[in-house]
Amino acid sequence: MNFLHLKYLIEVEKYESISKAAQHLYINQPRLSKIIKEIEEEANIKIFERHNKGVVPTTKGREFLSQAKKIVQEVDYLKNMYQDDPHKLNLDICVPRSSYISEAFIEYLKMDNNMKKKLNLNYRETNSIDTIQNVYDGENNLGIVRFPLRDQDYYFNILNLKELTYEKLFTFDYQILISKDNPLKDKDIYMKDLKKQIELKHGDIHIQEDHHNHKHMNIYERGIQFELLNEIPETYMWVAPMPKKLLKQNDFVLKTCKDKKIPYVDYLIYRKGYVLSKEDQNFIECLKNVIEQVK
Repeated sequence: MNFLHLKYLIEVEKYESISKAAQHLYINQPRLSKIIKEIEEEANIKIFERHNKGVVPTTKGREFLSQAKKIVQEVDYLKNMYQDDPHKLNLDICVPRSSYISEAFIEYLKMDNNMKKKLNLNYRETNSIDTIQNVYDGENNLGIVRFPLRDQDYYFNILNLKELTYEKLFTFDYQILISKDNPLKDKDIYMKDLKKQIELKHGDIHIQEDHHNHKHMNIYERGIQFELLNEIPETYMWVAPMPKKLLKQNDFVLKTCKDKKIPYVDYLIYRKGYVLSKEDQNFIECLKNVIEQVK
């Protein structure tokens, strides 16, 4: 039994299939099956039950895999302790579509001559469920999840089930983003005022429940969202608080809705046992600095 083989077992559990795990690991299926059999014989337990749709861990197998994950995490811990390189910049993060987070990322790149270093950056925008799965699967080291405060217990259950560490970053109410040419710019805004406007939706954040009673467009690309806001005055977006610099650059106005307040919350997540690198810590510091600016 060796360390690499433990990682193989974890992949089999993840994909619930020996053949799929073998494809992901770039080894042939008979070789992977042989490794599993050898480990089962050495540990004197049956780790996986085979069935026609794949494999699932046995009770003893789940215990074994839980310990295997801890060993892998400890090895990762040792690597992170000694792999900080002043000439390299490593960051791997999965986040919601949010201007304050992207602003923090830009500020992070600008600090300490980071752009002069060898870059290894992975900045991915997606929804909270995908972020949780990506961090759990090890595809991203860090994640930021966003959800309504009222759904907090639901997400905590998922995070605890996946054994992920979570730290609150920011609680806020969604606000209304409009251009300086929007007729609502100088008015107090109520929900009824939005019925004559077109909502530009991120696609994965739903503020208004009456989808059939108001005009909206699902737009997933941020650049065209901002362009539409500027070119079509009667459009708006629900957004998290934004940096003043970005509002000024785009001639945008941020307004509160007088009769619609739904608190959302952002959490930083990472795998239990994962040790934050110096780069991770620097990014989190930039993130918290920007949060203080937009509060």
